[in-house]
Amino acid sequence: AVLLAGAAVPVEHSEAGEGGEAGEVDLYRDTPLRYAGYANEVGEAFRPLLGETFVIVSYAVALTYVLADSFDKSRKSPSGTPLPAFLDAFSWQIVASVAAPGFTINRVVRLVMAGLAAAGMEGLPETGALHYLPTAVGLAVIPLIVGPLDSLTEFVMDRTMRKWLGIEPGKVE
Repeated sequence: AVLLAGAAVPVEHSEAGEGGEAGEVDLYRDTPLRYAGYANEVGEAFRPLLGETFVIVSYAVALTYVLADSFDKSRKSPSGTPLPAFLDAFSWQIVASVAAPGFTINRVVRLVMAGLAAAGMEGLPETGALHYLPTAVGLAVIPLIVGPLDSLTEFVMDRTMRKWLGIEPGKVE
């Protein structure tokens, strides 16, 4: 398990790493580097405080991670055909690490902001604690959504794209 924002998040070890050795640690999926794919969630949480430029940079970090992992998986493909491994890793990472969690945190932060506005508390002074509430809630939600969104992405990919790519469900290259 990896400790992220105070919550232990289980990390599954790859079935086959470089050279196909079972139990080998995958740099991109089994180490804290995995959370570079979640940089955009941090960006979304900080959007109300730091603005659009910070969010764009956070997405650039996450997308760099996604591409690095995808190229790594294609390079290590045991089948000898790198394209399916690249497409599988890229699709999984885009959904599970960037799109779904980024959207979720964005909506959570917006919901908190709307709640503050409905309560007549929008536009609070920057020194007030409630000014930071949307960001704090957004950050607190990140470790709660990682596992469920990863599992949902795995479930959907096993029944769709992996079938089309000829990758056996549950046996990711």
